[in-house]
Amino acid sequence: VQKIPQNVINVCSVPASVWSVLVIKYGAFTPDNPVSNSPDTSFRPACDSHDICYGTCNNNKNDVGYRAGCDGPFGQNMYAVCNRQVDLNLRNRCRELAGEYVGQTMQFGEGNYTDAQREHCKCCP
Repeated sequence: VQKIPQNVINVCSVPASVWSVLVIKYGAFTPDNPVSNSPDTSFRPACDSHDICYGTCNNNKNDVGYRAGCDGPFGQNMYAVCNRQVDLNLRNRCRELAGEYVGQTMQFGEGNYTDAQREHCKCCP
């Protein structure tokens, strides 16, 4: 059984350049829980699972299929959080933000994936 280093998990980190755009578009919010302060609406478990997936050792950094195997469930987990929202306005806001997180990750996540492989697994040149 592979031990995952705790420093693989960096919560729902959002780069400053993306954060400023999201705050302008959606107003101030907490990255781990953008809809409310309820544990039921937290994106944190989805982010943690995604970080662990990126930091799982010996993944081929050129295997886009594997990275998609991290990014796909990331989106599914976030949307599952959103679908639990009873209030339609909160559900829609949640879905919009989940879409933003997933879209940014898919567009800009290659460097983070490669860095996680190098930093946490010492497997990549």
